[in-house]
Amino acid sequence: MLTLDRRTALGMFAASPLMAGAGPGLALIQNAGQKLASAAREQIGVTVDYDPSYRSIGYPNGDVLRTSGVCSDVLIRAARDAWDIDLQRRVHEDMVRAFEAYPSRRTWGLKKPDANIDHRRVLNLETFLAARTPAFPCPRPACWAVTRSRARRPATC
Repeated sequence: MLTLDRRTALGMFAASPLMAGAGPGLALIQNAGQKLASAAREQIGVTVDYDPSYRSIGYPNGDVLRTSGVCSDVLIRAARDAWDIDLQRRVHEDMVRAFEAYPSRRTWGLKKPDANIDHRRVLNLETFLAARTPAFPCPRPACWAVTRSRARRPATC
């Protein structure tokens, strides 16, 4: 059985040229992986402080200070800078539509989506990304199950 840890799952997203929520006709971005990697590299030396704390931020296109954050903040900023995609808005809108599909209730005991933090949580990003057709080679997306510690493909697929 193939297992993926959180870092690998986020890395797969970072390497895939997808536009989440683009619908069945998945729109690809020219040189998406290179653009995303370049935008992430531009944060080297800028995002220097690890700070996972809750912050009230603007919506849409909200962000904590670029000098701080967590791994997901680097990815979210890179997607904004390289692809002009606001993962804060896309994750929040999807959570409003399908809150029960996300681990927020089970893991953190939340009762509703929170645009300040939901997109910054790796488990929510895993859930959001697993629900979209991936642009990287893998089995049918329906075969993937996202668990608290990893995305995995069940042996029955």
